[in-house]
Amino acid sequence: MLFKILVILHSLGATVWAGGHLLLAVTVLPQALKNREPDRIRQFEQYFEGFGLSALLLQVMTGLGLTWIYLPGFRNFWLFDSFLSVYRKFGSETPSFYDGFTVKY
Repeated sequence: MLFKILVILHSLGATVWAGGHLLLAVTVLPQALKNREPDRIRQFEQYFEGFGLSALLLQVMTGLGLTWIYLPGFRNFWLFDSFLSVYRKFGSETPSFYDGFTVKY
C-alpha cells in the first residue's frame, strides 16, 4: 500500500512540476518575449514558485522512499548490478523478473 501511495504522490509531483514549466514555455514566455515584458515572467514565477518547489520537494522525498523500498538501506545504490539497472553486459541473458526481485544474468 505504501508503494502505491508513493507512486501516486511522485506522479502528482512530476505532473505539477512539468506542467508548470510547460505552461510557462507555451503561454507565458511567448507573450513576454513578443511584448518585451519580463514582468509577466516574474509574475508567473511568484505565483507558481510555491507550487513548483513543493512539487519538487515531494518528488525528491517520494523518490527516496521508492529507492528505499527497492534497495533497503540504499545498499548497492551505485552498483549497476541490480534488476533496476539499464546497464547490461554485452552478451548477457535477458533478466527474469518472474521470481520476485531475483534477476538472473
